[in-house]
Amino acid sequence: MSAEQVEAMVKQIQSDYKGQITQYANQYLFAPGTPAAVKERVLAKATSMPPELGIPIIKAASLYDPIPTMQTIKMPIRAINGDLYPTNIDGNRKYAPQFEALIMKGVGHYPMLEDPVRFNELLAGVLRDLRKTRSADR
Repeated sequence: MSAEQVEAMVKQIQSDYKGQITQYANQYLFAPGTPAAVKERVLAKATSMPPELGIPIIKAASLYDPIPTMQTIKMPIRAINGDLYPTNIDGNRKYAPQFEALIMKGVGHYPMLEDPVRFNELLAGVLRDLRKTRSADR
């Protein structure tokens, strides 16, 4: 997002913190199959955060440029992402060639909450593979 887009978003959030956070989460963070209990949990936490804390966090996260950091990381990067939005694997590899991603179908921004069994299976596999790679490098 451009700085102007972020400022416009912040102004909207400032005008109705709980309403805008709820709208944003429902529009961008949850997949159609996100369990209601997960939505309720996330929304309760997000909307109970004081705006003077939540708004700067949202603003900083929206303006953050991960590229300089990605370029300095030499260790393997593994992501477990939902398929609500596409993961640009090639774009990430441009800055961190060691980037890999596993995509969970049917989940949004919170795959670890939306489908914890499948997420934990994938995470265990990633950790196993990283241990094997580490052992082979020794």
